[in-house]
Amino acid sequence: MVIEQNTNYAYKLKYISKPCFDDIRNLAVKFMRELPQQLQDELYEALNRGVDILDNEPLMVIYLYAFGKMHQAKLNFAFKQLPKKFLEIPQINIIDYGCGQAIGTMCYADFISANSYTQKIKTITLIEPSEMCLERAALHTSVFFPDVEIKTVNKKFDDLTEEEIVC
Repeated sequence: MVIEQNTNYAYKLKYISKPCFDDIRNLAVKFMRELPQQLQDELYEALNRGVDILDNEPLMVIYLYAFGKMHQAKLNFAFKQLPKKFLEIPQINIIDYGCGQAIGTMCYADFISANSYTQKIKTITLIEPSEMCLERAALHTSVFFPDVEIKTVNKKFDDLTEEEIVC
């Protein structure tokens, strides 16, 4: 497994006692507020509307800042559409393809917690073509699910093998 370690960001996450996606996004908000507006604008433009593969830390931060709330809202809407029968399954595996920084996995953790579901996560497979995002995704996931086996796959969809997504 690849995971972000020994960075300022990793140390900050270590001391969040009950993590939630809003805590993670607030780190990005704080970072952005400390930058001059011109640099904020330059970073936002460099995102290319969030469609490019993120390859540096400032872009990962601005992505959470700029698009985090939108993704959170879409995910929460989607999670509310899940059948009750699925949410009552006692144990599941998560495969988070194109996981980016694991926004989907973090928001799912918030969703099951906020709704008092007792569903346990057995394994989480994070798949992402950006190695830097994958390392951060593994870090985020390990904070939300410290006792869960996390697998990381640094590939694009067409390069995946069946063995890499078997649960």
